[in-house]
Amino acid sequence: MSFFSFRIHRFQRQLALLGPALVLSACGGDGAVTPDTPEPPPPAVAQLAVDCGGPHCGAVDAHRYLGSGVGIWQYTNTTDERREVEIDISGLAGKDVQLIMTNHGDEPQKMPGIELFERSPYPVEGPAAARRAPAFSVAPPSVAKPATAKRTATQRAAAPAAVGATHTWWVDTWTEGRVEREFTLLRQGQAQGPDGPRRVNIWLEDDQYGDVLVNDAMLDNLLQRMATGPDSVYTRATDLAGEPWGQHETAGAIPPTQDLNIVLGKELAYVSYPGGRDLRIRQQTGNPDFDEYVRTSNEALAVYMTTERFYQPEDYYEAGEPAATMALLLTQMANIYHRSALPETDQSFEAWLDFMTALMMQDILYLPGLDAYHPVGDIYRWYWLSTGATGNFNCSLRTARNANGESCYTAGAQATFGAYLLRQYGVGFYRQLLRNTSSSDSWAILDDAIKQAGGEGADAALRRFATNIALLPAAASPKGYGLPERTDGAYTLAAIDGGTYAGELALPTDTIMTLMPRAFFPFARPAVRDTYRENIVVPPHTSLSVVVR
Repeated sequence: MSFFSFRIHRFQRQLALLGPALVLSACGGDGAVTPDTPEPPPPAVAQLAVDCGGPHCGAVDAHRYLGSGVGIWQYTNTTDERREVEIDISGLAGKDVQLIMTNHGDEPQKMPGIELFERSPYPVEGPAAARRAPAFSVAPPSVAKPATAKRTATQRAAAPAAVGATHTWWVDTWTEGRVEREFTLLRQGQAQGPDGPRRVNIWLEDDQYGDVLVNDAMLDNLLQRMATGPDSVYTRATDLAGEPWGQHETAGAIPPTQDLNIVLGKELAYVSYPGGRDLRIRQQTGNPDFDEYVRTSNEALAVYMTTERFYQPEDYYEAGEPAATMALLLTQMANIYHRSALPETDQSFEAWLDFMTALMMQDILYLPGLDAYHPVGDIYRWYWLSTGATGNFNCSLRTARNANGESCYTAGAQATFGAYLLRQYGVGFYRQLLRNTSSSDSWAILDDAIKQAGGEGADAALRRFATNIALLPAAASPKGYGLPERTDGAYTLAAIDGGTYAGELALPTDTIMTLMPRAFFPFARPAVRDTYRENIVVPPHTSLSVVVR
């Protein structure tokens, strides 16, 4: 039998703000094509189709724009060959035309040469919201686990600690690796979940307490936001994702009854992560690597945050951010428990979907007035749009790799894609996604969950989501597009308006050699007087969306 796996999430900080100008470029391909070896012409010319309808849709038919609203057309190449698409749209009257290619396949696709224009088509429509740069988490390394039989966990839970108690915790640090440090229990409360109350303990490293460090007000705020009342992060997160730990029949795991420990330490190597290693008991199995791995288990249900998040918020978020971190970590813990520890066979999400569902929880639980920042609207989406011109539009959504095989920043795209899915399909879709076991492939799971919610599937959703690069309005986009406000029962998803980012988005300055799987390449034709005519080659398993607004 397999035991639950613990995911690795690696993210690269790319924080450059980009200028608004585009340069003229017509290079493309993979570098292997020369004048002596011309590409064969693509087969028959394909046509665009209208991809919107109803109020706010400005597409009259395949060749006419209404003159107002958001016009959206598309062509999806489902073949293994390149296809040339003929574009002929009239009625533009000086509007910008924005085009986005999306790779729907699992393989990189060779790009055609595309002419890019000098200026960005995105005028500044209003002041941008102030945003800060978050520090992203990296999970501890996983190691191969020995096969172990399932059995009922009967180990006795440790006696609860009292406020003022000290405890040695293993933590990961930047400079020393995994080390033991002394912590003091400074706050303790009860959080209410679907299975009843759970004790919450907040541990602080001894030299991190003080007026200019982590002070009493910060600790009180964290405990209240985490555990107090119906709006607490714990109550709302477990309502959606389930308890982070409980009854199980997994050999080698810690007992079912556990306090939730929030461990706050200085300069932790992993800014925040669920303590997956800590869910294992310390034991000798005969596997040297695994035995060393569990030797430093804290044998506790624990999550970790670096204390700099509290007293150096300019390096992370503002003061409300720890609550969002708790929402993310509780979701990842619940994913471990419900998809790995409980089932007879491991049903873990792939790393990208595990993290995306956690980012979606941050979006759902955001409460204006209580939380200083909306993680998706104020942080992640801004990163996605502002770093796109330097290559992050062409970052594989599933593998966080670019065309050179290097790690790239994909959390912005994952968070914004998750926000799109929530606003189009709702919180009920999210609940179903968390428990969907229709496939071992996470893209197929997402596809099935979207179809169960009434959508066309993951590929169509990805194509329509990509049009948000065109900065679509929240309240005036056609049905199936944009990021409008949505209320589902007790949960309200905030509107995210594209105009907020108008002064910050810059498009790529050069065409690319290859388009990565589940990645995007946007470009534009500014200020088209009346009719836009152009033939564009679309790679295999790639869609082309054309947007006029």
